Amino acid sequence: MTEPKDILQKILNREIYYHEDERCFLNANGDKVYIKSIIFPVTYLNRVAAQINLIDITTSFLYEENLEEINKELNTLVDEKNMLLKEVHHRVKNNLQIMLSLINLDSRYHPNDSDQVLGSAKNRINAMALMHEKIYRSSDLAHINIKEYIETEVNYLFDLYGVENIEINYLLDDLELSMDTAIPLGLIINEMIINVIKYAFPNGEDGKLSIILHASSNKVTLILADNGVGAPKDLDAENSSSLGLTVVRGLVNQINGSITRLDRPGTAYMVEFLLE
Repeated sequence: MTEPKDILQKILNREIYYHEDERCFLNANGDKVYIKSIIFPVTYLNRVAAQINLIDITTSFLYEENLEEINKELNTLVDEKNMLLKEVHHRVKNNLQIMLSLINLDSRYHPNDSDQVLGSAKNRINAMALMHEKIYRSSDLAHINIKEYIETEVNYLFDLYGVENIEINYLLDDLELSMDTAIPLGLIINEMIINVIKYAFPNGEDGKLSIILHASSNKVTLILADNGVGAPKDLDAENSSSLGLTVVRGLVNQINGSITRLDRPGTAYMVEFLLE
């Protein structure tokens, strides 16, 4: 940077006719002050002199500095929103593929019962829509509180089917899951709850349903257990050809988990998977 005395000498020698510069100084309080200097030659008493104008540009300088920082933050936010938008498109595509696969599977099991196929599709779509509603109402678009989701979904299904004879016991950890895990898990819960509603208490007798969600270290355990009539003793959750378990098994595989039938009165299943 050219020294002020050198500039002044060139002005007096008429080597240059105009010069401006901006510099930062500290005032008596230790605050930064930005000064713009403008120097040009003038004639004074028949001699060449230099006129120096000093302008305090602190306010405008800080404004531009802050504006630049704001623009950087806005550009970062735009980039993040663009990434989130791509992620939303990716999720929608994956979710539609899941729904299409489930509808095709349901159609193979019920080729002549369109009401059954459409009814199942409606419940699954609702489960997925509820998941998306909760995620988009959240400040975190990448994760969902699965505890809140489970309670809302179960209440919806009980209202939909007019269930009044089943008492629900929740034991749920307050757990945040990514959408890639939460969507399949929500559909697993949807399938299992509907199975309890339809088959656990066929004569409308009073019963209980326990839903347990526990996270330990990096593993999550989900247990749904009822005290209803129970499934056949020889039913193998890993190999059964029944539609409900086929659907649940496929969804469990999506989260790289496992499903086990527990040996207890009624019907109880345990799903385990690792946190991402």
